[in-house]
Amino acid sequence: MNLAVGISLIIAFIVFAFYGAIGTKHAARFRYLGPRTVYLTLFFAATSSILIMLIITAYIVLLLN
Repeated sequence: MNLAVGISLIIAFIVFAFYGAIGTKHAARFRYLGPRTVYLTLFFAATSSILIMLIITAYIVLLLN
């Protein structure tokens, strides 16, 4: 059970990181970044860090039980 959860979390993390890399590459093509782009980038960075911390915490809790 724990192995399946760990594998699914790793797959979700890889997909999320790939999506973030595509978004960053797309944003880097523009020389001028508007306020909307900056706010969306900050929102994405904050959301991704929170989700990564929650994934790691959930996996540690599953391992301890």
